[in-house]
Amino acid sequence: MASRSVKEQVPAWMGRLGAEFADALKSALLPELRQHTKLLSQHSAQLDQQENTLQGIVTVRDRVTKIEARLGLTPNP
Repeated sequence: MASRSVKEQVPAWMGRLGAEFADALKSALLPELRQHTKLLSQHSAQLDQQENTLQGIVTVRDRVTKIEARLGLTPNP
């Protein structure tokens, strides 16, 4: 009778063990994950800023090319 009771309790024990493991893993990894997320966000903002700068440079270059064409100038290679 006792062994049957143990068999019935094993799934509950496994569930608790799994939950404890998940909590421990989350506690160990969550701070690092947050730090990496913060760094990715910062890098994303920097890339957005660089993209905007490059788009501005391309726009200015295109305007200069059009002005040079109107004036009959050829750009230096």
